[in-house]
Amino acid sequence: MKTQNTLTNEQITDAGHDSDMIPQVRALCANLDCQPDELSRERHDHYNMPVFSYGRAEYAIGSDSEADSAWDQSLDSYVEECITPEIEKLELGNLSAYIKFDEEMWKRDARMDGRGHSLSSYDGEENEEGEFFIYRTN
Repeated sequence: MKTQNTLTNEQITDAGHDSDMIPQVRALCANLDCQPDELSRERHDHYNMPVFSYGRAEYAIGSDSEADSAWDQSLDSYVEECITPEIEKLELGNLSAYIKFDEEMWKRDARMDGRGHSLSSYDGEENEEGEFFIYRTN
């Protein structure tokens, strides 16, 4: 039963959440059908999106533009940490002058799977709640 849209700002701040996180906490409570005191803000973020824990699960939450920015950072990180080192290991000899990795084309192709595929390491899903997008990260 999703009745969390009736949460007051006072209920959220009384549960220990910062006032600047009220909309995010309200959206998470609605999505997870929980109370504000069941959520804890984590010290780390997920590509600059705040992370909250609910039990043993962690969720990143952001607006559409924040999720897009996080997606870009996630893809850049993947290229930097996974693809580039592997390319550098290849011994292509003279072929390296002719073969180039097209990062922008790779990112375009990677985006075909949607943001959840990159931002939700748990299940690859993107959940929308009001103006926010939620990603389970563990």
